[in-house]
Amino acid sequence: QVGRASLLLKECRRCQLGSRLLALAVQADASRSYRPSLPAGARRGGNIPPMSEPPSLRTSLVADAELPSVPSESSLPDGSRAMRRSSWKVAVDVPPEAPPATRPPEQKKWQAAATGQHGAAPSWRQFLSLCLGATGVVFGDIGTSPLYTFGGIYLELGIDALAAADQQTREDELTGIFSSIFWVIAVVVCFKYGVIVMQIDHNGEGGSLALMQVVLRAVGTRAAEPRLVGFTAALGMIGTSLLIGDGAITPVMSVLGAIEGLPIESDAVLAWLCVAILVVLFGVQSFGSKAIGLVYGPIMSLWFLVICALGVYNTCRYSAEAAIVARGFNPYWLWHYWFSGTCRGYEAWKSLAGIVLTVTGAEALYADMGHFGRRPIMTAWFALVFPSLVLQYIGQAAALLRRPELLADSAGTFYGSAPASLRFPLLALAILAAVIASQALLSGVFSVLSQAVQAGFMPRTKVVHTDDKNKGQVFIQLANLLLLALCIVLALAFKTSSALAGAYGIAVTTTFVATTVLLYLVLRRAWKWCAGSALLVCLPLLVVDGLLWSSNLLKIANSGWVPIVIALAVFGVLSTYNWGREEEAALLLAECDAEEGAASSDITSSLRIPALEAAVRACGYPRTRAVGIYLTPYDWRVPRSLGTLADACGSLPGTIVLLNVRFEDVPFVPAEERVDLAVISDELGLYQASVRFGYAEPLNAAQGLHATLVAAKQPKLSALLAAHARLPTRASAQVAAPSVHYILNRLHHIVRPEHGPLCRLRVSLYKWLKQNECPAVAFFGLEDNRTLEVCSVRSL
Repeated sequence: QVGRASLLLKECRRCQLGSRLLALAVQADASRSYRPSLPAGARRGGNIPPMSEPPSLRTSLVADAELPSVPSESSLPDGSRAMRRSSWKVAVDVPPEAPPATRPPEQKKWQAAATGQHGAAPSWRQFLSLCLGATGVVFGDIGTSPLYTFGGIYLELGIDALAAADQQTREDELTGIFSSIFWVIAVVVCFKYGVIVMQIDHNGEGGSLALMQVVLRAVGTRAAEPRLVGFTAALGMIGTSLLIGDGAITPVMSVLGAIEGLPIESDAVLAWLCVAILVVLFGVQSFGSKAIGLVYGPIMSLWFLVICALGVYNTCRYSAEAAIVARGFNPYWLWHYWFSGTCRGYEAWKSLAGIVLTVTGAEALYADMGHFGRRPIMTAWFALVFPSLVLQYIGQAAALLRRPELLADSAGTFYGSAPASLRFPLLALAILAAVIASQALLSGVFSVLSQAVQAGFMPRTKVVHTDDKNKGQVFIQLANLLLLALCIVLALAFKTSSALAGAYGIAVTTTFVATTVLLYLVLRRAWKWCAGSALLVCLPLLVVDGLLWSSNLLKIANSGWVPIVIALAVFGVLSTYNWGREEEAALLLAECDAEEGAASSDITSSLRIPALEAAVRACGYPRTRAVGIYLTPYDWRVPRSLGTLADACGSLPGTIVLLNVRFEDVPFVPAEERVDLAVISDELGLYQASVRFGYAEPLNAAQGLHATLVAAKQPKLSALLAAHARLPTRASAQVAAPSVHYILNRLHHIVRPEHGPLCRLRVSLYKWLKQNECPAVAFFGLEDNRTLEVCSVRSL
């Protein structure tokens, strides 16, 4: 027992609150009054139900990388939201000096798959399929930038500025602009995201929250560095909020910009046509990014091949001008453009507001990493997307150098530089590509929201895994509907892409800055780089990000406030929900401390299993013939609903089962490994059960908790439940009522009298979020069973 306690405490050494709560569980396990027996045939160690991490402060959102994390569907049945939990698989016979992550050699294959021990590399066909899907889903936004980049740049510099300049000035100016475009893409996308940032993941996921999780895992306890932990969590929430804000703007901008090439004069008609396309676009999201990628992939691949061919066409047609523009590959011309050219200084800085359009969607590369993986994304980028974009920008710049009047052409620089005979086929392909462009942000939003639910920053929400073989491919129906509603409002309010153009850029560049700061923290804390090396990498990136961000501040007064307002609202939800969880964790810890110091055997205040056993012996309540299954978020904790219901009814069920549900990092759990039953006391009818589900297994009335327990290969448990599988129907009203009851706990939050208006508002928002999360009864598929919800009042 001492060896096991030592191992368990080493496992949670990074979480101070988790250590205290887990120590209580170890004390309970070491107590003579509580020695649960293992199921028949169970091995010592491998099948011990793993302890779950308690709700904790921000630092406890992270555990060791090799330990499986709970998928987004995880929930706390007692109403205390699905905090992120990890599972410890610790063998009793492992010596204390063994590493904490040591696993028993007889570990099951499905458990090993959760830690990547049996993760096979995809075949070349699967890899090419992933590359094709990434081309269609990830690169739509950044791939359609040539449609409006040069127009956006000269919207800042002046449309007539290029035509009014002399030949030498035009050559220097366009060479400097192309140099700025090329090096911004090279630094931000190729180097920052491709070489460094996408090397960092949290359980295969990317995005700001993934970086935050990696930093918090390395920092350790919140008590050690509270300011750094709070700052890191705030950066993660800011990056997530801005990505969602950008995800609401991008579909509207992409669709409006695409259909404005149609011969329709009325802005109102264009707006409603945009709404119709948006409904279709959001309607296909439920098919998942794999299926969408297989449809969008060929279209976007054709798009990149076409713009590559157009770039080669313009380069050959204007070969002399293309040779001049190609000097921009030399970084000297970037320096010349900024410090000695005609656009030096302030004008060059203003042009960055248009140049940033070339990297909009770069943040989606990282956010979508969970859908396709790093290698397929970067292979598609370097093999097809990046060369096509560079050739297209060279061709457009060469055409502008020969024909500066293209800027004033109503068709735009992109269409004006193409052969006249291809104008309409190119317009049709561009409309398809522009509509698809928003898919990168939509998939990224689903990914980061799934991470937010898993990490406990968002209420319990149903997350659908659209591919059994890839955990990162997710779809969230509620987020899809809310984003659609927001996009429809924006489309009808602004009506044209030019009215909404100012909203583009500010959210993206702020995300860039937050990502770079988080990258520095990862290099320093997780990768253990010295300060000089980390600054050598991050400081130049931060300068580039800062320049791009500051140039977009001028857009806030126009329509740049739109994504900021959306991001502030999302940040308020994330921070408030996380604050409420921390408050609940502190209250739980206080209750455990109070119980530890008291000698009372009152069943209403028993939170630990030894205390429950003692209370049941001493309370004297009559026992009924019913089976009471009490759902609890932690296998060491007794839910409040047990004592509350016993005190209200004056009796206890004859059989009490404390049920804990876990979600593993594998799509499916074998039936023989799904349920574990431990006997606390046969004499008192006290049992403890653990049920495991894979992340791709749906929970409904047909495949919910009750059906799982009845079908479990546990003879004792099956005998208790099989006779009472479902409620009696009207046709069988004479049948005796079932004696199996599922009891869940729901918390009702109130404000303390001494709190001020701001705190009251925060508690009210948290209470509203808790009330509107996915109900535990529906989540666990218990609608067809006798289920009770016991409400407990708790003040925050």
